[in-house]
Amino acid sequence: MESLSTLIRRGVEKRPFQIFGRRIGLLSNGDTGTDAIGAALESAGYDLAADPDPSHQNIYQVLEIEPMRVKSPVQSERKQDLIDEIDDLGDVHRWSREAIANWLEWIDL
Repeated sequence: MESLSTLIRRGVEKRPFQIFGRRIGLLSNGDTGTDAIGAALESAGYDLAADPDPSHQNIYQVLEIEPMRVKSPVQSERKQDLIDEIDDLGDVHRWSREAIANWLEWIDL
């Protein structure tokens, strides 16, 4: 399987619009967008239309990644589940999916 950063980047190419608070969703202009995890899942062949809110276990399985905790790039004292951190970076800190992919590449994911 490709790296998580590569999967996100490929997903961004497929769906250039980013959404917040969910994996996939319809934007006001009629386009469909994804968050970083949604972009990676679609790149890995996952059908988000059929299951728009997969569990953490399903996400790790589809992306072929072992569950892990990571240190936050914005709050160095915090360490949390990788998926939760990616969601936090996008939804709370408003990082772009590209910025999240760059961070993941930096930590070898």
